[in-house]
Amino acid sequence: MRKPTIHHKMHNPVWVVLLLFSLCFSGCSVQKDKALGNSADLPSDTLAPETEALFSQILLYLQEGFRQHDISKTYQVYFTPPDEAYTDDNGNTVMHCDLLLEDTDNNGTKSIYWYENVNYIFDEDSGWYTFTWQYEPVMTQDDSLAYDADSSHVAELLENYIYETALSVDTVIDTPIRYYAPSGPFIFDSLFATFSPFSFSKHMASSSDKLYTYQDNRMGVSVIIHYPALHVSDSDLTRTLNAHIRDAFFYGYNWNEEPNLLMPERDILTSIERDYLITREDEQYFSICISEYNEVRRAAGPNEWKTGLTLSLETERFLRSAISSAKNIP
Repeated sequence: MRKPTIHHKMHNPVWVVLLLFSLCFSGCSVQKDKALGNSADLPSDTLAPETEALFSQILLYLQEGFRQHDISKTYQVYFTPPDEAYTDDNGNTVMHCDLLLEDTDNNGTKSIYWYENVNYIFDEDSGWYTFTWQYEPVMTQDDSLAYDADSSHVAELLENYIYETALSVDTVIDTPIRYYAPSGPFIFDSLFATFSPFSFSKHMASSSDKLYTYQDNRMGVSVIIHYPALHVSDSDLTRTLNAHIRDAFFYGYNWNEEPNLLMPERDILTSIERDYLITREDEQYFSICISEYNEVRRAAGPNEWKTGLTLSLETERFLRSAISSAKNIP
């Protein structure tokens, strides 16, 4: 495993000696070499110790995200100078730092760049950072959220960065973690209600409630799906019926993908709530009304919609029809 390499401008040999001396006492074990980039608010020949300490914690924070989201690629990370963003309701000064992550694993293909925005609060008394309200599309691995090398946004960041280093999940960063951060992805899918028996054609049947939850506070994703599960005396039929139910509840929004599955781990800043109401359950049909409220904080909305699902044992088929089309909520 290799340690990250940091690049700065260096013009005066005296600065080189001072820089090597400071590395002996630095919290982040790195190597600095040839000059790339420039500095707007910091000395052009070296980083201030507090800035290098901050960047070390951001690297650890990014690396934690790589582990949480199973990202094995190596990225070249470019840092811009930290700047004040706003003052929160508690009077804390929230700082932000723009990053650019270049996918260095795209050998032979056009470079892909990810723009990241990291917000943090620094407690001078404890020396700890609190990361909050991040924008981290790289964790989704959705290329539609990335930039190419021709982007003016990429060119601006590459012109103004002050610090760069390679980073992967295996990179050794020799400094202790000193930050608090929102939790990563948590998945829960289980029964939570008792069975409700009813007569389903020639079979003994019952329905129960299940709850699927996907929470990723770091990425701002919340998915809650309340859906039914059917249980009949024929095990093969049980699997077929519940497969139809999951298809109706666990679809995604990318209509060009087959199969079109819900993949919340590839989403960001999104809330989805899906629920249902039983409208008929007897010996012929099991019918439900499915409703959804969703909000994507980079698109028009929020919005809501309803649809219907009917399962027929007699024909071994299912029917689905729109009850009301999606609409924006003012």
